[in-house]
Amino acid sequence: MAAPACGGDGEGGGVARLHAADILLRVLGICCWLVAMNILAIVAVHHDKRMAQQRRWRLSERLLLLIALLGGSPGMLVARRRFRHKTRKQPFTAALYAVCGLQVVAIAWLVLNGPTIPPAVLRQVSALTSR
Repeated sequence: MAAPACGGDGEGGGVARLHAADILLRVLGICCWLVAMNILAIVAVHHDKRMAQQRRWRLSERLLLLIALLGGSPGMLVARRRFRHKTRKQPFTAALYAVCGLQVVAIAWLVLNGPTIPPAVLRQVSALTSR
């Protein structure tokens, strides 16, 4: 008799839970990273705005774009509007929109092609979540 795909009495159940937990941890890690980068983007734009008002040393546009590229582009877009900062700087705006476009293309590619997850793992995750 074959061991169940998910369950406590076969070796396959433990492996399935490990794979599902690994996937869940990765997704959670990515979500935490994105939240942190968006908070950092908002704080960075606010800080740069205050430094500009005080005519003090400012953050470089390169650093702000790097934060956006690393996942903080939604926070950067919101903060620019909220704090009315860097909204008229055409080269910065064009570069930020290019970063956003690149991220949209990357996400679309991942959705259409998906990361390579073995079918066995997908079946195990599906069985775990359908309980």
